[in-house]
Amino acid sequence: VEEEENRTQREIEIQADLTHPSIVTIYDRFEIEHGSGVVLEFVDGETLEERIERMKVIPVGDAVRLTIELTKAVEFMHRQGFVHRDIKPANVLITSDENLKLIDFGLSKRRKDVQPEPADVEDSSLTRRLKLSDDDIYRTQEGDIVGTPAYMAPEQAAGRLSEVDERSDVFGVGALLFHCLTGRPPVNKETIEETLDLVLRGEFPSSRSINGEIDPALDAIVKKALVKDREKRFQTAHALREQLLRFQDGVPLDPTVYREPLT
Repeated sequence: VEEEENRTQREIEIQADLTHPSIVTIYDRFEIEHGSGVVLEFVDGETLEERIERMKVIPVGDAVRLTIELTKAVEFMHRQGFVHRDIKPANVLITSDENLKLIDFGLSKRRKDVQPEPADVEDSSLTRRLKLSDDDIYRTQEGDIVGTPAYMAPEQAAGRLSEVDERSDVFGVGALLFHCLTGRPPVNKETIEETLDLVLRGEFPSSRSINGEIDPALDAIVKKALVKDREKRFQTAHALREQLLRFQDGVPLDPTVYREPLT
């Protein structure tokens, strides 16, 4: 209960500083007998997770448009000094008029509040430290690692919380776009141990290898967002959005992302 209370309070404090059209608004907090609750902006719609379950794969145009909107919310968060740390389809709402709302800031942190860890742990013992079960692959975790295993960046899976920054959220956005385009997350294993192992190794299939209809240029954008080495990913949500806009407009991507084949 205390952990949930702390998370609720953190969410309220953070969202008080985040007024943006693509971020759900918290209006108030109220006390109940065994804890507290919040009054949120009413959103008539569904989560992106529910939409994917219903449609299996999101059409490319819609997936790109929604991801562009998401990067605006994420970039705004980063400019305010926050990192979300749990970007996934379940934390994105699609309104009835097809707008997007980012939700669930319970794991978010101000960058200055993220302290260095005493040691890095990069093996499956993380599962034992967290007491995770295989049902937890798509659930938010708190502890030595934070986030949702199937969508978290390698530095998050390693428990290197001092390295979890804006680029970790860029990875989360890339993982979400991957799921939209393919109908599954980048890591799609049966057990939590297998999931964390592949995330730590940075072994992700290309979106095009799962859905052959994906354009090579879009596949290249997704790949760059999901690079294991955060120094080689898109460094900001803005940089990711720039390339998505280029793709959307039919303009060649930056050659560091994708080179059009010679004809």
